[in-house]
Amino acid sequence: MPLTIIKANTKKLKKEYLQFMRQIYKGNKNYKDINIFFAKNFLFQEDLFSKKCKIYPALIKENNIIVACATCIMYELASELFLSFFEALENKGEAVDLIIKKTKEIAQKEGKHKIVIGINGHISYSVGILENNYDIAQTFDSSYNPPYYIEYFEKYCSDKKEAVSYGYDLNKIKFDDDVLKRIHSEISFRFLDKKNFKKDILMFGDLCDQSMKGTPYYYQKTKEEMYDSLKSMRHIFNEENIIFAIKDGKEIGFILHHPDYNQAIMGQHLTPLKLFLGSKFGSKKIDTMIINIIGILPDYRIKAIIIGLLNEAHKIADKHKYKNIYSTFVFKDNLESTKLCSSLSSREVNKYYIYEINI
Repeated sequence: MPLTIIKANTKKLKKEYLQFMRQIYKGNKNYKDINIFFAKNFLFQEDLFSKKCKIYPALIKENNIIVACATCIMYELASELFLSFFEALENKGEAVDLIIKKTKEIAQKEGKHKIVIGINGHISYSVGILENNYDIAQTFDSSYNPPYYIEYFEKYCSDKKEAVSYGYDLNKIKFDDDVLKRIHSEISFRFLDKKNFKKDILMFGDLCDQSMKGTPYYYQKTKEEMYDSLKSMRHIFNEENIIFAIKDGKEIGFILHHPDYNQAIMGQHLTPLKLFLGSKFGSKKIDTMIINIIGILPDYRIKAIIIGLLNEAHKIADKHKYKNIYSTFVFKDNLESTKLCSSLSSREVNKYYIYEINI
């Protein structure tokens, strides 16, 4: 029977979509389904940001059985269309062909000049199609997929960007005492104030937007949208998980880090309750810190402030006796960041590709 494409525009079909995503990873001990949490948010347009997006979720069926799924996501400020939350069975190249054909039609209709594969709606959700290390446990906030996805997309791409995550051996990270002394003579640091959680997260959102401008695939989330997406983490985050850098009484930068919560969660399925329980009662199982994002306002963007923030995070990792620190991702063509990572005795861990198809 020929392949059929079905728009997942009912509650029933959206649930089938999410169930198919879980099916792809059934029995895979290295996978955690945080991506399904994000997919649900977009499919049902639950938060402020997703409500502003146009979405076209689709299922591909063969003999009335789902063999692939994908969602076209369009944000009004983005010139690209993001082909997101893609999953497919192995050896279903014709289904992928159909997805790409339909996506091109939608992009042309909506006036988008490029299709991007590997960004799930926004850079803050996940980045890249994983190219290696399929036998290593997925860390919290990282992308994961079967190895055959690379083959599916290579033949279509007009261009691709490479991103990597870095790993740091805590015992090898050393910061120069004289440098730190100079930093602390001008810069102070403080933790997130949970008593004023909303105020601090709104400020965090504003700092994030200003510091991320120019980053590939980044589009503004208002500070209200940032708060809306992070408010569920109020009971997960500790105050130390966001550190602000302050100069002359003004917050000029931040680092967001957190434990690798995946290490404390049993099974594949991640729920807010599991995340809460894992963060509060599973800390003894966790030996890894994740550096999620570092942001510095453009007028203050010097290496010393980044070193200062990393040093503050390092002290927390040392306090918790973590063995490793991992970054989420760094674009390979971001020479400033890759040079900094190399200077900290880091090693490349995961490699990701973001594919672009010109229309």
